[in-house]
Amino acid sequence: AALRTSGVALMSIIVPVALAAAACAVLLTLFNNHVLPGANHRFANLRADIEGKRPSLAVREGQFSSDFPSYRLLVGRVNYETSQWKDVTIYQLHDDRLPTTITAHTAHLTYDSDEDAATIQLEDGEVHEVPVDAQRRDLYHRMGFRRHRLRIAGLGQALRHSERDTHSDRELSTREMLAQIRVLKTQRREIEQRTLTAIAPYGYKRIEDVPEFSHMILADSWRNALRQWLPARQFPRGKPLPGTMVGLLSGELLEIQADENQIAGYWVEIHKKFAIPGACVVFVLLGIPIGIRFGKTGPAVVVFSLVFFLIDYLMIVGGEDLARHMLLSPLLGMWLPNLLMGGLGLFWTLQEAEVLPR
Repeated sequence: AALRTSGVALMSIIVPVALAAAACAVLLTLFNNHVLPGANHRFANLRADIEGKRPSLAVREGQFSSDFPSYRLLVGRVNYETSQWKDVTIYQLHDDRLPTTITAHTAHLTYDSDEDAATIQLEDGEVHEVPVDAQRRDLYHRMGFRRHRLRIAGLGQALRHSERDTHSDRELSTREMLAQIRVLKTQRREIEQRTLTAIAPYGYKRIEDVPEFSHMILADSWRNALRQWLPARQFPRGKPLPGTMVGLLSGELLEIQADENQIAGYWVEIHKKFAIPGACVVFVLLGIPIGIRFGKTGPAVVVFSLVFFLIDYLMIVGGEDLARHMLLSPLLGMWLPNLLMGGLGLFWTLQEAEVLPR
């Protein structure tokens, strides 16, 4: 305000600040692309080591855990400090019969590093299982208990430094993810060529022309979402596919969809490495007009700042989720918050600079 009163143009004040924000954005982009992937990989290794020392940390509330050999765990609430669980459901897997289902109101996990075994002390629950010699699947044993103990050996959970060979998308640089995308696209083309070769003798030129697979082609694809609003198209007349071939081709199409989902995840991470640092410039464009309009710092500035931060965060999280589920383009999902917020901030800034009328 003092500079403007002295006759300094607002654009002359904005340029240095915008250049500083752009420099921050460039440095953050380099950090996200070269430093963060390696840090994420080391953090994932360290987390695996810590979970090895305290197996209870591997259990997530309300999610199935498959880290315990031959067991699947579902826990309603977890106290990670005391390893106390509540609302526990355990599925013990067997090779020769259906899984044994164990439910308990509470449970406590202890781990013996010397014997490499975990003990789960269950209280107030039931055991449901199909007898191993039962010929009828509708027969099962049901047993209630006050206390029941499970001992799971061979966890291999002693604390040690473990280098994981696999890398998630957040543990890869842009160049590495682009290489993975090329591999996945090559794999997808090979599968598509196999499916085209298989359906050609039956009079179909595209997999989309086969009525049995139209729903699979349209599912979870943002590029084909508009087709669902168009009138139902007529499929070319071809010979019906044998049931065995339908099953085989369904597996091939599921593999194609899995590759497309993974490709979408890689593109989301690539755009995120550039879009999030770009928010530095966006918040400068928003902060300057807000600071000028409110004049002095106070609750109003804080409220407006928090509102814009919250909106931007929700848009980023929502856009990422939609893009990973292929309901939105990864480019649009990650850059839309910057475009909307940046456009609004630029409009307000140009108004304050009297380039645009208020």
